[in-house]
Amino acid sequence: MDQNRLSDRDIAADLLSDLKELALGYHMATVEASNQSVRETFKNSHDDWMNEQRGLWQTMYSKGWYQLPQTGPGKGM
Repeated sequence: MDQNRLSDRDIAADLLSDLKELALGYHMATVEASNQSVRETFKNSHDDWMNEQRGLWQTMYSKGWYQLPQTGPGKGM
């Protein structure tokens, strides 16, 4: 592979990061919405982006490209 090209894993990880940021932006917009109609529009967009993020995460996880942190006593969740 060309050294200057991103791998599929790198592209997916970058996209996942972007989707997380986008969902956070829509979350804030939903919270700050001035009326119910605007709130519903932002909430629907938020939910759509969360579904996209989940689908990409599932693909990455199934390919071994996303590792979950180990959990246990004293390790958080």
